[in-house]
Amino acid sequence: MKESHAKVGIGLLCSLLGKTRNAFYKKCTNEQRWQYEQQTVLEMVVLIRRELPRIGTPKLYHMLKKSIEDYSIKMGRDSLHKLLHENGLIISPRRRYVVTTDSRHRMKKYPNLIKDITVSESEQIWVADITYIQVADGFNFLSLITDSYSKQIMGYCLHPNLSTEGCLIALKMALKNKTQHQTHPSFRPGNSILL
Repeated sequence: MKESHAKVGIGLLCSLLGKTRNAFYKKCTNEQRWQYEQQTVLEMVVLIRRELPRIGTPKLYHMLKKSIEDYSIKMGRDSLHKLLHENGLIISPRRRYVVTTDSRHRMKKYPNLIKDITVSESEQIWVADITYIQVADGFNFLSLITDSYSKQIMGYCLHPNLSTEGCLIALKMALKNKTQHQTHPSFRPGNSILL
């Protein structure tokens, strides 16, 4: 305000806006203090990021909380996040993923065996799939065999790699469970298809 109306006195400008001179100077002082506090926090962030360049806002706030309080700065986690965002210091999390499907290959592609089949009972069609689960030191791979009609998991195996061993363990469990179902009076045998 003072810069854009240099020839007009502060008292007149404040009275035109319905403010007191004290309120104007207090606001200026508060803005200067807030800029100083923001600069202080940014310097602390830079020091920490030199040692831990990938640290995110929540952990950063936890590490800075005591120092912020020691400087009598009132800044919560959301204000810190906003400050980091305004200064281009937000760290985007790295997405970790594993490719488990590769459809672009020259090997034989088998036809869809159930394209014209209406699933009407259990044990008619099994569906097999593999997914990955993140653990502390990497990934494990979960092989599942599910009954298409009942959605019941017939067999499963959590394995440390993508070798066929995990799939075979899941298949053996499913076949064992099928044998147990066959002894049940309500079981109706049919031509099971495994996909």
